Amino acid sequence: MKKIVPDPPPALGTTAAIPFGTCQSSHPPMFSVCSGIQAEDALVHATLLLRGIVTLPTTTVST
Repeated sequence: MKKIVPDPPPALGTTAAIPFGTCQSSHPPMFSVCSGIQAEDALVHATLLLRGIVTLPTTTVST
């Protein structure tokens, strides 16, 4: 018998700790991903951060 409703997608899992953002420089990494965060939550926060960057004013402040 053919299923009418498909199976839900598998869970994405959790994140692993990894630093990033060194820009090939001598300073320590600027950012890091915390371990144990649900992937769905991490994607929501990344989306919100990117949305904030896009909506920032594009004008510069002169000093």
